[in-house]
Amino acid sequence: MPDFRGVGISLSNLQWIDLFQKSPLSLTDIEAILRSIEAQSNWRRPNIELIEIKQRYESQPDESISETLRVRELPFTDRILELRALANPAELRALEKEAYEDYLSSTDAKQSLQQGLESSFLVARFLYRAIRDNSIEVFRHKPFIYPIHQYLSQMIRTAEEIERKTVLATLREWLRSKETYETTRDFAAFELGMSKAHDAKNQLLEAVEDPFELALVRYYAAMALGMIASKSTLIRLLKILNREEEPQMKNLLAHVILHISNAVP
Repeated sequence: MPDFRGVGISLSNLQWIDLFQKSPLSLTDIEAILRSIEAQSNWRRPNIELIEIKQRYESQPDESISETLRVRELPFTDRILELRALANPAELRALEKEAYEDYLSSTDAKQSLQQGLESSFLVARFLYRAIRDNSIEVFRHKPFIYPIHQYLSQMIRTAEEIERKTVLATLREWLRSKETYETTRDFAAFELGMSKAHDAKNQLLEAVEDPFELALVRYYAAMALGMIASKSTLIRLLKILNREEEPQMKNLLAHVILHISNAVP
C-alpha cells in the first residue's frame, strides 16, 4: 500500500476489507467494495441465478424457441414486389381476402406453410387492416403461422408513427380484455413481441405473472418479452421462473431469460 499521508489521504478514505479475518469472506463482507466498483465502472457482478440457468439450458437449447425469439425478417419475392406496386387497390384487397379465406380453410400448419410467402404476405396485409379497423372477428378462428407474423410485424414497424401507435394500442387492448377470444389475445401478445412494442412490457409481464391467466396467453406473453429483449424485465422474469411449476412454461422462461441476457449488453 503506497503512503498517501503526504497528499492528505488515509485508509479511512478508501474502500477496504480485512483479508486476515479467521472466518471465510462472504458477499456481505465485500458488498461495499462491490457497490463502489459498480458505481465507478462498467463492471457488474454476475447474477448467480443467471449463471445456473446458463449451465442448465445453454448446453441443450431448444432451437425452435431460440429461432423464434430472434425475429428475422422475411424477404420480398418478385411476386410480392409486384403486389405492392399494384395500382388497383380493390383488386389487391380481393386477393388479400382470398388468401385469408384459403388460410382458414387449410387443415394444418404444414398446409398453410405450403401456400408460400406470397400468401403469407397477403394474409398479413389483410390482418393489418383488420387490426387497424379493430375487427376482432377476423382473429377468432385459428392461430396464424410465423411467416404471417413476420410480414405483419414489418408492416407495423414501418408504418407512419400515428398509425403504428394506433395499431399497437389496439393489440394491447385485445390482450388486456379477458372477455374476447383466446386466439385473439394469443395473437395480440405474440404480435406485440414481433413488433418490438417496448411500451407493452409491463402489460406482458403482468400477463405472465397472473396465475389465473390462460396458459397460452401466458406462454405467448413470455415469448413476446423475449422478442422485445429488454434488460429491465430480467429481474421479474427470474422471479417468475423460480415460482413456475409447469415444465413447458419453465423451459420457455429459461430460454427467454438467456436470450435477453445474451442480446442486451
